[in-house]
Amino acid sequence: MLIIGFLFFCFMASASVLSEKANVYLLTCQPGDEIYATFGHSAFYVEDKETGINDVFNYGLFSFAADNFLYKFLKGDTYYLLGVQDYDYFLWSYAVRNMGVYAQQLNLTTTEKNELYSALLNNALPENREYLYNFFYDNCATRLRDMAEQYVDGTIIYPEPTSTHTYREVVEMFTGRNTWLKFGIDILVGAPADRPISNHQKMFLPYFLRDNFAEAIVNRNGEKQPLILSSEQLIPNFPQESPSKLFSPFAVMCLLLFIAGLLSVYDIKRKKYTIWFDVVLFSLAGLIGCLVTFITFFSIHPAVFPNYNILWLHPIHLIFAGLLCVKKLRPKLYSYHYFNLLMLLLAFMFSTFAQSFNPAFYPLMSVFAVRGATCIYNKRQGAFMS
Repeated sequence: MLIIGFLFFCFMASASVLSEKANVYLLTCQPGDEIYATFGHSAFYVEDKETGINDVFNYGLFSFAADNFLYKFLKGDTYYLLGVQDYDYFLWSYAVRNMGVYAQQLNLTTTEKNELYSALLNNALPENREYLYNFFYDNCATRLRDMAEQYVDGTIIYPEPTSTHTYREVVEMFTGRNTWLKFGIDILVGAPADRPISNHQKMFLPYFLRDNFAEAIVNRNGEKQPLILSSEQLIPNFPQESPSKLFSPFAVMCLLLFIAGLLSVYDIKRKKYTIWFDVVLFSLAGLIGCLVTFITFFSIHPAVFPNYNILWLHPIHLIFAGLLCVKKLRPKLYSYHYFNLLMLLLAFMFSTFAQSFNPAFYPLMSVFAVRGATCIYNKRQGAFMS
Protein backbone atom coordinates (compact mmCIF):
# COMPACT_ATOMS: atom_id res chain seq x y z
CA MET A 1 0.00 0.00 0.00
CA LEU A 2 2.87 2.38 0.74
CA ILE A 3 4.33 1.73 -2.70
CA ILE A 4 0.98 2.36 -4.39
CA GLY A 5 0.53 5.56 -2.39
CA PHE A 6 4.00 6.73 -3.31
CA LEU A 7 3.42 6.00 -7.02
CA PHE A 8 0.09 7.86 -6.92
CA PHE A 9 1.79 10.85 -5.28
CA CYS A 10 4.49 10.83 -7.95
CA PHE A 11 1.84 10.64 -10.68
CA MET A 12 -0.09 13.59 -9.22
CA ALA A 13 3.10 15.59 -8.83
CA SER A 14 4.13 15.00 -12.44
CA ALA A 15 0.60 15.53 -13.75
CA SER A 16 0.42 18.91 -12.03
CA VAL A 17 3.41 20.29 -13.96
CA LEU A 18 2.31 22.30 -16.99
CA SER A 19 4.59 23.35 -19.82
CA GLU A 20 5.17 26.98 -20.73
CA LYS A 21 2.73 26.60 -23.64
CA ALA A 22 -0.17 25.51 -21.41
CA ASN A 23 -3.29 27.67 -21.25
CA VAL A 24 -6.13 28.10 -18.78
CA TYR A 25 -9.57 29.18 -20.02
CA LEU A 26 -12.78 30.27 -18.37
CA LEU A 27 -15.67 28.51 -20.11
CA THR A 28 -19.11 30.12 -19.94
CA CYS A 29 -22.10 28.10 -21.08
CA GLN A 30 -25.41 29.40 -22.41
CA PRO A 31 -28.48 28.98 -20.18
CA GLY A 32 -30.64 25.97 -21.00
CA ASP A 33 -34.25 24.91 -20.67
CA GLU A 34 -33.74 22.74 -17.59
CA ILE A 35 -34.29 24.53 -14.28
CA TYR A 36 -30.76 23.75 -13.09
CA ALA A 37 -29.37 25.22 -16.34
CA THR A 38 -31.46 28.40 -16.27
CA PHE A 39 -28.57 30.62 -15.19
CA GLY A 40 -25.83 29.16 -17.37
CA HIS A 41 -22.66 27.49 -16.19
CA SER A 42 -18.94 28.16 -15.66
CA ALA A 43 -15.89 25.90 -15.68
CA PHE A 44 -12.10 26.05 -15.99
CA TYR A 45 -10.43 24.39 -18.97
CA VAL A 46 -6.73 23.51 -18.72
CA GLU A 47 -5.00 22.75 -22.03
CA ASP A 48 -1.40 21.64 -22.51
CA LYS A 49 -0.64 20.14 -25.91
CA GLU A 50 2.90 19.18 -24.90
CA THR A 51 1.77 16.99 -21.99
CA GLY A 52 -1.62 16.00 -23.42
CA ILE A 53 -3.62 17.61 -20.62
CA ASN A 54 -7.12 18.47 -21.88
CA ASP A 55 -9.26 18.76 -18.74
CA VAL A 56 -12.35 20.70 -17.77
CA PHE A 57 -12.83 21.33 -14.05
CA ASN A 58 -16.54 21.47 -13.39
CA TYR A 59 -17.85 22.52 -9.95
CA GLY A 60 -21.47 21.99 -11.00
CA LEU A 61 -21.93 18.23 -10.67
CA PHE A 62 -24.76 16.81 -8.54
CA SER A 63 -27.12 13.86 -8.55
CA PHE A 64 -30.94 13.88 -8.33
CA ALA A 65 -30.63 10.28 -7.12
CA ALA A 66 -28.85 11.29 -3.92
CA ASP A 67 -30.63 10.36 -0.69
CA ASN A 68 -33.41 12.83 0.22
CA PHE A 69 -32.24 15.17 -2.54
CA LEU A 70 -35.44 17.27 -2.66
CA TYR A 71 -35.62 17.70 1.12
CA LYS A 72 -31.92 18.61 1.32
CA PHE A 73 -32.27 21.00 -1.61
CA LEU A 74 -35.18 22.81 0.06
CA LYS A 75 -33.29 22.95 3.35
CA GLY A 76 -30.15 24.24 1.63
CA ASP A 77 -28.14 21.18 2.65
CA THR A 78 -27.16 20.19 -0.90
CA TYR A 79 -23.63 19.10 -1.73
CA TYR A 80 -22.14 19.57 -5.19
CA LEU A 81 -19.00 18.00 -6.60
CA LEU A 82 -15.96 19.11 -8.54
CA GLY A 83 -15.54 16.80 -11.50
CA VAL A 84 -12.76 16.53 -14.07
CA GLN A 85 -14.13 15.97 -17.58
CA ASP A 86 -12.60 15.52 -20.99
CA TYR A 87 -12.76 18.78 -22.94
CA ASP A 88 -14.23 17.23 -26.10
CA TYR A 89 -16.92 15.42 -24.13
CA PHE A 90 -17.78 18.60 -22.23
CA LEU A 91 -18.28 20.55 -25.47
CA TRP A 92 -20.29 17.71 -27.02
CA SER A 93 -22.64 17.62 -24.00
CA TYR A 94 -23.55 21.26 -24.62
CA ALA A 95 -23.67 21.03 -28.41
CA VAL A 96 -26.28 18.24 -28.34
CA ARG A 97 -28.48 20.41 -26.09
CA ASN A 98 -28.15 23.45 -28.39
CA MET A 99 -26.31 25.48 -25.77
CA GLY A 100 -23.45 27.80 -26.67
CA VAL A 101 -20.01 27.78 -25.03
CA TYR A 102 -17.71 30.81 -24.78
CA ALA A 103 -13.99 30.60 -23.88
CA GLN A 104 -11.71 33.27 -22.40
CA GLN A 105 -7.97 32.69 -22.12
CA LEU A 106 -6.63 33.83 -18.76
CA ASN A 107 -3.47 35.93 -18.68
CA LEU A 108 -1.44 33.85 -16.23
CA THR A 109 2.26 33.25 -15.79
CA THR A 110 3.55 29.68 -15.97
CA THR A 111 3.92 29.64 -12.21
CA GLU A 112 0.35 30.87 -11.71
CA LYS A 113 -0.99 28.25 -14.14
CA ASN A 114 0.82 25.46 -12.30
CA GLU A 115 -0.35 26.63 -8.89
CA LEU A 116 -3.94 26.95 -10.08
CA TYR A 117 -3.84 23.56 -11.82
CA SER A 118 -2.34 21.88 -8.73
CA ALA A 119 -5.06 23.40 -6.57
CA LEU A 120 -7.75 22.17 -8.96
CA LEU A 121 -6.29 18.66 -8.93
CA ASN A 122 -6.17 18.70 -5.15
CA ASN A 123 -9.77 19.89 -4.94
CA ALA A 124 -10.81 17.11 -7.31
CA LEU A 125 -9.55 14.38 -4.98
CA PRO A 126 -12.36 12.20 -3.55
CA GLU A 127 -11.88 13.59 -0.05
CA ASN A 128 -11.95 17.21 -1.26
CA ARG A 129 -14.31 17.32 -4.25
CA GLU A 130 -17.56 17.76 -2.31
CA TYR A 131 -18.72 21.19 -1.12
CA LEU A 132 -21.87 22.71 0.37
CA TYR A 133 -23.60 24.44 -2.53
CA ASN A 134 -25.02 27.91 -2.04
CA PHE A 135 -26.74 29.57 -4.99
CA PHE A 136 -25.74 33.14 -4.15
CA TYR A 137 -22.45 32.68 -2.30
CA ASP A 138 -20.76 29.41 -3.25
CA ASN A 139 -21.42 27.87 -6.66
CA CYS A 140 -19.71 26.93 -9.93
CA ALA A 141 -19.01 30.60 -10.77
CA THR A 142 -17.95 31.97 -7.38
CA ARG A 143 -15.52 29.07 -6.91
CA LEU A 144 -13.71 30.01 -10.13
CA ARG A 145 -13.69 33.71 -9.28
CA ASP A 146 -12.21 33.00 -5.85
CA MET A 147 -9.56 30.63 -7.20
CA ALA A 148 -8.49 33.13 -9.85
CA GLU A 149 -8.14 35.81 -7.19
CA GLN A 150 -6.17 33.44 -4.95
CA TYR A 151 -3.67 32.16 -7.47
CA VAL A 152 -3.01 35.30 -9.51
CA ASP A 153 0.17 36.86 -8.13
CA GLY A 154 -1.31 40.33 -7.90
CA THR A 155 -4.62 42.08 -7.52
CA ILE A 156 -7.54 41.64 -9.91
CA ILE A 157 -9.29 44.97 -10.45
CA TYR A 158 -12.82 44.63 -11.78
CA PRO A 159 -14.68 47.34 -13.73
CA GLU A 160 -16.86 49.77 -11.86
CA PRO A 161 -20.57 48.86 -12.15
CA THR A 162 -22.65 51.11 -14.37
CA SER A 163 -25.83 50.43 -12.37
CA THR A 164 -26.94 49.01 -9.05
CA HIS A 165 -28.91 45.79 -8.85
CA THR A 166 -30.29 43.41 -6.25
CA TYR A 167 -30.07 39.63 -6.19
CA ARG A 168 -33.73 39.45 -7.23
CA GLU A 169 -33.15 41.76 -10.19
CA VAL A 170 -30.17 39.88 -11.59
CA VAL A 171 -31.98 36.57 -11.17
CA GLU A 172 -34.92 38.02 -13.10
CA MET A 173 -32.61 38.77 -16.04
CA PHE A 174 -32.23 35.01 -16.55
CA THR A 175 -35.71 33.79 -15.66
CA GLY A 176 -37.53 35.95 -18.19
CA ARG A 177 -38.14 32.93 -20.42
CA ASN A 178 -39.62 30.98 -17.51
CA THR A 179 -42.10 33.28 -15.81
CA TRP A 180 -43.42 30.48 -13.60
CA LEU A 181 -39.92 29.81 -12.27
CA LYS A 182 -39.60 33.52 -11.47
CA PHE A 183 -43.03 33.36 -9.77
CA GLY A 184 -41.87 30.45 -7.57
CA ILE A 185 -38.55 32.11 -6.74
CA ASP A 186 -40.32 35.30 -5.70
CA ILE A 187 -42.55 33.32 -3.35
CA LEU A 188 -39.63 31.62 -1.58
CA VAL A 189 -36.93 34.33 -1.63
CA GLY A 190 -37.38 37.03 0.98
CA ALA A 191 -36.54 40.65 1.66
CA PRO A 192 -32.71 40.26 1.80
CA ALA A 193 -32.74 39.57 -1.95
CA ASP A 194 -33.89 43.16 -2.51
CA ARG A 195 -30.82 44.79 -1.03
CA PRO A 196 -28.29 46.31 -3.49
CA ILE A 197 -25.32 44.05 -4.19
CA SER A 198 -21.79 44.82 -5.33
CA ASN A 199 -20.27 44.02 -8.70
CA HIS A 200 -18.24 41.31 -7.00
CA GLN A 201 -21.39 39.68 -5.62
CA LYS A 202 -23.03 39.66 -9.07
CA MET A 203 -20.41 37.19 -10.23
CA PHE A 204 -22.39 34.33 -8.72
CA LEU A 205 -23.99 34.22 -12.18
CA PRO A 206 -21.74 32.88 -14.99
CA TYR A 207 -22.51 35.67 -17.48
CA PHE A 208 -21.57 38.35 -14.95
CA LEU A 209 -18.38 36.44 -14.19
CA ARG A 210 -17.56 36.31 -17.91
CA ASP A 211 -18.25 40.01 -18.47
CA ASN A 212 -16.27 41.13 -15.43
CA PHE A 213 -13.30 38.94 -16.35
CA ALA A 214 -13.39 40.43 -19.87
CA GLU A 215 -12.80 43.93 -18.50
CA ALA A 216 -10.72 43.06 -15.43
CA ILE A 217 -7.14 44.28 -14.96
CA VAL A 218 -4.39 42.45 -13.06
CA ASN A 219 -2.05 44.66 -11.07
CA ARG A 220 1.26 42.81 -10.62
CA ASN A 221 3.57 45.05 -8.56
CA GLY A 222 2.39 48.19 -10.36
CA GLU A 223 2.32 46.61 -13.82
CA LYS A 224 -1.26 46.47 -15.09
CA GLN A 225 -2.32 43.88 -17.65
CA PRO A 226 -5.68 42.60 -18.86
CA LEU A 227 -6.88 39.45 -17.12
CA ILE A 228 -8.14 38.00 -20.41
CA LEU A 229 -5.80 37.56 -23.37
CA SER A 230 -8.33 36.37 -25.96
CA SER A 231 -11.92 35.22 -26.31
CA GLU A 232 -13.61 32.73 -28.62
CA GLN A 233 -17.12 31.42 -29.19
CA LEU A 234 -16.55 27.65 -29.25
CA ILE A 235 -20.20 26.73 -29.81
CA PRO A 236 -22.58 29.41 -31.13
CA ASN A 237 -25.43 30.54 -28.92
CA PHE A 238 -28.75 29.17 -30.08
CA PRO A 239 -31.93 31.29 -30.13
CA GLN A 240 -34.29 30.62 -27.26
CA GLU A 241 -38.06 30.71 -27.44
CA SER A 242 -39.89 33.68 -25.96
CA PRO A 243 -42.32 32.84 -23.15
CA SER A 244 -46.05 32.79 -23.82
CA LYS A 245 -47.69 35.77 -22.15
CA LEU A 246 -51.09 34.06 -22.48
CA PHE A 247 -50.21 31.51 -19.79
CA SER A 248 -47.92 33.71 -17.70
CA PRO A 249 -48.54 33.83 -13.93
CA PHE A 250 -49.94 37.35 -14.20
CA ALA A 251 -52.43 36.37 -16.93
CA VAL A 252 -53.51 33.24 -15.04
CA MET A 253 -53.96 35.11 -11.75
CA CYS A 254 -55.97 37.85 -13.49
CA LEU A 255 -58.22 35.13 -14.94
CA LEU A 256 -58.59 33.60 -11.48
CA LEU A 257 -59.53 37.02 -10.08
CA PHE A 258 -62.14 37.42 -12.82
CA ILE A 259 -63.63 34.01 -11.99
CA ALA A 260 -63.63 34.80 -8.26
CA GLY A 261 -65.36 38.10 -8.97
CA LEU A 262 -68.10 36.47 -11.06
CA LEU A 263 -68.57 33.75 -8.44
CA SER A 264 -68.80 36.31 -5.65
CA VAL A 265 -71.45 38.30 -7.51
CA TYR A 266 -73.37 35.07 -8.08
CA ASP A 267 -73.10 34.19 -4.37
CA ILE A 268 -74.36 37.59 -3.29
CA LYS A 269 -77.34 37.47 -5.65
CA ARG A 270 -78.46 34.02 -4.51
CA LYS A 271 -77.52 34.72 -0.87
CA LYS A 272 -75.46 31.56 -0.62
CA TYR A 273 -71.77 30.75 -0.54
CA THR A 274 -69.72 28.52 -2.82
CA ILE A 275 -67.81 26.46 -0.29
CA TRP A 276 -65.81 24.24 -2.65
CA PHE A 277 -64.06 27.19 -4.30
CA ASP A 278 -62.71 28.49 -1.01
CA VAL A 279 -61.77 25.00 0.21
CA VAL A 280 -59.60 24.53 -2.90
CA LEU A 281 -58.26 28.10 -2.79
CA PHE A 282 -57.26 28.11 0.87
CA SER A 283 -55.98 24.53 0.78
CA LEU A 284 -53.55 25.37 -2.03
CA ALA A 285 -52.52 28.59 -0.28
CA GLY A 286 -51.99 26.67 2.96
CA LEU A 287 -49.83 24.04 1.30
CA ILE A 288 -47.69 26.72 -0.33
CA GLY A 289 -47.63 28.47 3.03
CA CYS A 290 -46.17 25.34 4.65
CA LEU A 291 -43.35 25.42 2.11
CA VAL A 292 -42.77 29.16 2.65
CA THR A 293 -42.69 28.62 6.42
CA PHE A 294 -40.20 25.75 6.15
CA ILE A 295 -37.89 27.66 3.80
CA THR A 296 -38.11 30.85 5.87
CA PHE A 297 -37.51 29.41 9.33
CA PHE A 298 -35.80 26.04 8.91
CA SER A 299 -33.62 26.20 5.80
CA ILE A 300 -30.06 27.52 5.62
CA HIS A 301 -30.61 29.19 2.26
CA PRO A 302 -29.49 32.83 2.13
CA ALA A 303 -31.90 35.68 1.47
CA VAL A 304 -35.02 33.84 2.67
CA PHE A 305 -35.57 35.49 6.08
CA PRO A 306 -37.57 37.57 6.59
CA ASN A 307 -40.05 36.73 3.85
CA TYR A 308 -43.18 38.87 3.99
CA ASN A 309 -45.08 36.51 1.70
CA ILE A 310 -45.73 34.54 4.86
CA LEU A 311 -48.27 37.21 5.80
CA TRP A 312 -50.64 36.03 3.08
CA LEU A 313 -49.32 32.53 2.35
CA HIS A 314 -49.20 30.57 5.60
CA PRO A 315 -50.22 27.17 7.04
CA ILE A 316 -53.23 28.61 8.91
CA HIS A 317 -55.07 28.70 5.57
CA LEU A 318 -54.90 24.91 5.54
CA ILE A 319 -56.60 24.70 8.94
CA PHE A 320 -59.29 27.13 7.80
CA ALA A 321 -59.93 25.06 4.65
CA GLY A 322 -60.30 21.92 6.75
CA LEU A 323 -62.77 23.58 9.11
CA LEU A 324 -64.84 24.76 6.15
CA CYS A 325 -65.56 21.13 5.40
CA VAL A 326 -67.37 20.83 8.76
CA LYS A 327 -70.83 22.28 8.09
CA LYS A 328 -71.77 23.10 11.69
CA LEU A 329 -68.58 25.14 12.15
CA ARG A 330 -69.02 27.34 9.08
CA PRO A 331 -71.16 30.08 10.70
CA LYS A 332 -68.35 30.71 13.19
CA LEU A 333 -65.59 31.02 10.59
CA TYR A 334 -66.45 34.36 9.01
CA SER A 335 -64.22 36.23 11.48
CA TYR A 336 -61.20 34.49 9.89
CA HIS A 337 -61.68 36.70 6.87
CA TYR A 338 -61.20 39.82 9.00
CA PHE A 339 -57.86 38.40 10.09
CA ASN A 340 -56.98 37.47 6.52
CA LEU A 341 -57.89 40.91 5.15
CA LEU A 342 -55.63 42.48 7.78
CA MET A 343 -52.76 40.16 6.75
CA LEU A 344 -53.32 41.04 3.08
CA LEU A 345 -53.17 44.73 3.93
CA LEU A 346 -49.93 44.26 5.88
CA ALA A 347 -48.42 42.25 3.04
CA PHE A 348 -49.31 44.98 0.55
CA MET A 349 -47.74 47.61 2.82
CA PHE A 350 -44.49 45.63 3.14
CA SER A 351 -44.40 45.14 -0.63
CA THR A 352 -44.15 48.92 -1.06
CA PHE A 353 -40.95 49.40 0.95
CA ALA A 354 -39.49 46.14 2.35
CA GLN A 355 -39.78 43.39 -0.27
CA SER A 356 -40.39 43.33 -4.00
CA PHE A 357 -43.49 41.32 -4.91
CA ASN A 358 -44.03 39.54 -8.20
CA PRO A 359 -46.67 41.39 -10.28
CA ALA A 360 -48.79 38.22 -10.30
CA PHE A 361 -49.07 38.33 -6.49
CA TYR A 362 -51.42 41.32 -6.54
CA PRO A 363 -54.30 39.77 -8.53
CA LEU A 364 -53.88 36.58 -6.47
CA MET A 365 -54.01 38.54 -3.22
CA SER A 366 -57.09 40.29 -4.60
CA VAL A 367 -58.79 36.90 -5.03
CA PHE A 368 -58.50 36.33 -1.26
CA ALA A 369 -59.73 39.86 -0.59
CA VAL A 370 -62.77 39.46 -2.86
CA ARG A 371 -63.74 36.14 -1.32
CA GLY A 372 -63.27 37.51 2.17
CA ALA A 373 -65.36 40.61 1.47
CA THR A 374 -68.08 38.45 -0.07
CA CYS A 375 -68.12 36.19 2.97
CA ILE A 376 -68.41 39.13 5.39
CA TYR A 377 -71.18 40.71 3.29
CA ASN A 378 -73.14 37.44 3.18
CA LYS A 379 -72.77 37.06 6.93
CA ARG A 380 -74.32 40.50 7.45
CA GLN A 381 -77.16 39.45 5.14
CA GLY A 382 -77.74 36.37 7.24
CA ALA A 383 -76.66 33.96 4.50
CA PHE A 384 -73.13 33.02 5.56
CA MET A 385 -71.94 29.65 4.36
CA SER A 386 -75.27 27.91 4.68
